[in-house]
Amino acid sequence: MLINCGSATEARAKVDAYLRESHAAGLQVFRSRFRTARGGGRYGGHPWRTNYMIIVVRGGGRAVDAQGQELAVEPGQAVFWPAGDWFAFDTAPGRETEALVLEGADLDPKQISLSATCDT
Repeated sequence: MLINCGSATEARAKVDAYLRESHAAGLQVFRSRFRTARGGGRYGGHPWRTNYMIIVVRGGGRAVDAQGQELAVEPGQAVFWPAGDWFAFDTAPGRETEALVLEGADLDPKQISLSATCDT
């Protein structure tokens, strides 16, 4: 599922607010990040054990599903995979990419839509 969240700055703010609210409610959602210096790499490439989301902050890439179908993901966009789905994210060759990663059984992408600028 592709999610449009406006600019990368808006996406970061929405993620931060979502994490504060989730942790206050006792939900299990975790954040990490990854960066690539040159791009052209693959992140994932296997089924994931829990709900998983990549939010592109800078650069870009392609989300890939188990059938090999690709979906371009640009800054301010995110892609969500439910637990058990095969996933991969290929970063763009020659392009530095930075992304936030959210994962957890309680992760609900619809809860990140904190303003009218974010479509799920």
